[in-house]
Amino acid sequence: MSIEELCEQFKLPYDDFHHSLLGEGLINDTYLISSGKAANKEKFVLQKINKVVFNEPDKVMSNLIKINEHLEKKGSDCLKLIESNNGNLFVIDENYDYWRVTRYLENTKTLFEADDPVIAYEAAKSYGKFLNDIHDINISEIFETIPGFHNYANRISQLNESIKIDNSKRLKFCQKEKEIILDKQKYIFLFYDLKLPIRVIHSDTKITNILFDANSRKGKLVIDLDISMPGSILYDFGDMVRSFTNTLQEDDPDLSSIDVKSDIFEQLTRGFLESTTPFIIEKETNNLLLGAKLVVLIQAIRNLTDYLQGDVYYKTNYEDHNLHRAQNQLKLLEMLEYHEDKLQKMIDKYR
Repeated sequence: MSIEELCEQFKLPYDDFHHSLLGEGLINDTYLISSGKAANKEKFVLQKINKVVFNEPDKVMSNLIKINEHLEKKGSDCLKLIESNNGNLFVIDENYDYWRVTRYLENTKTLFEADDPVIAYEAAKSYGKFLNDIHDINISEIFETIPGFHNYANRISQLNESIKIDNSKRLKFCQKEKEIILDKQKYIFLFYDLKLPIRVIHSDTKITNILFDANSRKGKLVIDLDISMPGSILYDFGDMVRSFTNTLQEDDPDLSSIDVKSDIFEQLTRGFLESTTPFIIEKETNNLLLGAKLVVLIQAIRNLTDYLQGDVYYKTNYEDHNLHRAQNQLKLLEMLEYHEDKLQKMIDKYR
């Protein structure tokens, strides 16, 4: 089906469809849909779910529908799904690809950096509110959309297997990184020993997954719920720390310049704890910093595993790209450890 034919499958308020690519399209194919008639100003977003990343797109849609319904019951905003002509909230094309349509929110913008502590606070508050809104959802109805995504012990097993096989003959170039990771895997064991509550979480809490008000720059809506699934809220806090607080980009090889943006960390902590207060328990609050160290470690493990496997998962621009990513994350982990006392005091200040 063409884009126009797909649009015709949904209950949209016009029948002359103009489309253009929207966003970077790194995972899902996304299009902005509009009308050629000046009177029809409403816009929509048409998106195809990537069935390579999501092998069971029906589960992605099931989760999204259930989470949206729960948010609506709470009176919270969500991206409204548009009904198809047959009454579903998606269309399956001739290639068995799933397509969905949501309303396009005017006067919103996506940010790509969080150098401003005010923005960090708004983002963390938005993610915390999202978690608070869904903390009482029936978790038994929510699927794991990427199997094993939050199985951290399995991440270590995959790395060990890659070390053993060494298909790409790269092990000799990353002995130091291997040893550091095997030493730091203690954070994975510490996490499991805590036996924290399993909740429905976002699982990808980067700055680009929030829509901000274009004028006030207040957080307006959490988006991209495709990997919202059962996990620990320590992961969502940790992924914010990982993606917001690094002084450099996550693949920058200049390890000497990597540090933790402490002002950003403080505002992430403040915003997150303010909005999760109604449900977060003491054991979770006490271990937020462990969550940050855990997520940074997991990312380093994933990068190094991919490097040893020959760059089969992450896109790379040069030979050692994944190795540099792993080194970058391990340096960030080192700086989290170095500043641990200061960062923990920030957490204690807002708990």
